[in-house]
Amino acid sequence: MSQVRLRPEGQITIPADVIKAAKLESDATMSIAYTNGVITLTPIKSMQKKDDLMSYAGTLSGIWGSSSNEIEANMDDDRSSWER
Repeated sequence: MSQVRLRPEGQITIPADVIKAAKLESDATMSIAYTNGVITLTPIKSMQKKDDLMSYAGTLSGIWGSSSNEIEANMDDDRSSWER
């Protein structure tokens, strides 16, 4: 079991073997909890964080069809169902 020391500023250093085992990256965000005398650090997975719009690029490709004719046909079908 690794040991850490609490510094006067409230900081600790996570040992390298724990960082490697947990696959943590630099600047990782973690939640911390104290329950029944146990302090728990839990990494917040980066996939939960979507910081910019471009991270969603391409997620809906193919939803309207795979060719321009297929896409146009699906759009025409949708447009014809609109109330005018």
